[in-house]
Amino acid sequence: MKKSKRLAVIGCGNMGEAIIAGAVKSEMLKPHEIFCFDKVEKKAADVADRYKVIFTDDLSGCLQQCNSVLVCVKPQDIPALFIEIKPYITDKLMISIAAGVRIEMMESMLGMGARIVRVMPSVLARVQRGFNLVVFNKNVIDEDREFVIDLFSGTGKVASIDEHLFDAAMAVSACGPALFFLFLESIIDAGVHVGLSRELATGLAYETFEGSGTLLLKSDVDHVSLKNSVISPGGTTASAIAVLERGSLRALLIDSLFAAVDRAKHLGN
Repeated sequence: MKKSKRLAVIGCGNMGEAIIAGAVKSEMLKPHEIFCFDKVEKKAADVADRYKVIFTDDLSGCLQQCNSVLVCVKPQDIPALFIEIKPYITDKLMISIAAGVRIEMMESMLGMGARIVRVMPSVLARVQRGFNLVVFNKNVIDEDREFVIDLFSGTGKVASIDEHLFDAAMAVSACGPALFFLFLESIIDAGVHVGLSRELATGLAYETFEGSGTLLLKSDVDHVSLKNSVISPGGTTASAIAVLERGSLRALLIDSLFAAVDRAKHLGN
């Protein structure tokens, strides 16, 4: 077994589990090459049982066996965690999905020689869709890049971007699903308001959203053309769109993404 293929996953919440699942399903890593640790031991034990990876409650021992470390904890937990693990990771590839925690901040905590990768997946990783945004620091070698791209390809697409664009791209790809779900919820509630049962309104809305996404991906025209193809002059859809435009839906959506970017910068500080 190659030591370079052993991955320690610290934090087994939704994202940590999704990445483990993707790595196992894609066979990028074998289950016995993945160690999972969480401060809530039962959470890590349950993930280990589901994917047949290795559960550990010995973080330092786990790190000494692995060559790559994936950190899936909340941003506010990063400083204390890095202090704890720093003695054991001097020669490890460090991968963090903590929102707002910039490369330079991690370098200041782990040392300027650390090999660090910053990644932002989205909830869509749970179904192997969406984008994983990736930033590599200057110390990362080609072998590291290949490992990270292969690892996150198991949970969707991978885009390597400049870090100054990271928060903006995160707002679209990582926050975007929640905006879609809110819009979906509103359509369902509206259907109930005009007389549909919640079950019927939900079924109609789900199928409409799934079908719209499929149509967009398979069509040879863009989303604007598809939207316009549904709108007949003086028709029902035109009336519905007019209400949204008068209510400044576009401006609210844009402002919501601005707020997400601002929050990411605040977390980074």
